[in-house]
Amino acid sequence: MCIDPVTGVVRASIDASGLLHAEELVPGATLNGIAAVHGTDRFLLTGKFWP
Repeated sequence: MCIDPVTGVVRASIDASGLLHAEELVPGATLNGIAAVHGTDRFLLTGKFWP
């Protein structure tokens, strides 16, 4: 989610629900980190118990 620091308005969101196949999901698997790569249109995702 991208939140405008001045207004607090949500400017963008990401649906990452399709990143893992059902057989890859284990109890506790969750998306737990998002970082923007400064100066690009890219970002990095991390997950707990991801393959």
